[in-house]
Amino acid sequence: MRLIMDVGNTNLTLGVWDGKSFVGKWRMPTDTIDTEDQFFSAIYPLLLAAKIEVESIDTIAIACVVPGTIGIFNAFAKKYFKTTPVFVSPMEGLDVTWKADNNAEIGPDRIANVLGAKDHFGSNAIILDFGSAINVDILHEDAFVGGAILLGITTAMKALFSKAAMIPPVDLFFEDHYQGTNTGDNIRIGLVNGTYHALEGITANIRKELNTDMPIIATGGLSNLFHFEGSFINHFDDDLTLKGVISFQNRV
Repeated sequence: MRLIMDVGNTNLTLGVWDGKSFVGKWRMPTDTIDTEDQFFSAIYPLLLAAKIEVESIDTIAIACVVPGTIGIFNAFAKKYFKTTPVFVSPMEGLDVTWKADNNAEIGPDRIANVLGAKDHFGSNAIILDFGSAINVDILHEDAFVGGAILLGITTAMKALFSKAAMIPPVDLFFEDHYQGTNTGDNIRIGLVNGTYHALEGITANIRKELNTDMPIIATGGLSNLFHFEGSFINHFDDDLTLKGVISFQNRV
C-alpha cells in the first residue's frame, strides 16, 4: 500500500491507496507537525482505526509546499516505514510539458493537480484548487501553460477580520442575492460571490485565449461552496491532488 500526502500551508491531507481506491483518508493542521515522532503518533491511531497495518505501507509519496517540513517527512518515512519518500517536482518525463518561465517555481500541489487532471479528465483542463490561496492551473494539449493565484476565501476573511474592528467572522456560503442588508450578507457577497465571479471570468478568458472548451475541475476544502446547480464548474473532485501524487509516483 502507499501513503499519499498533500502538505499545504494550512492543512495536510493524507490517504492510504491500495492500488484501486483510498482505504483511509484524513486531514489535519499542518502547523501541528513538529517532529517525525509527533507526526507518527498522530497518524498511527488513524491507521489502526482503519485496520491498516503499518507494515503494509511500503511507499510514501508527497506533494509538499512547506519546505520546512521536508526534513520531518524524510525522517518519518525512514524511521517508521523503512523507505525514502518520493517528493513531487516538475521533472521531465511525466507526459506533461512544463511551460512556466521558471519551472522550479511551480508548486508541487499544482504539478499534482495537472497530472491528476490529465489522467482522469484528458489533455485539456482548468483546475481550481481552493486552499489558503486559490490556484488556477491550465493544462492545454498535455502542457502546463500557466495559470493564476487568488487569495483564498478563508485567508481573505481572516485578513478582513484582523484589520477591521467591526467586521466579525461569518459562516461562508454562496448568497442567492447581491443586495446585502446585514454584515454577514455583505461579507459573503463580497468574499464568496466575488471569488466565484472572479474565477468565472478568469476561466472564461482562458478558454477564449486558448480557443479550447476545456473542462473546469475544482478541488480543495472550500470548492463545495460552488457546488450548486448552474455553477460554471464542470467537475468536483476532492481527491484530485492526492490522485495526482499517485500519477507522479507512477511515472518516476
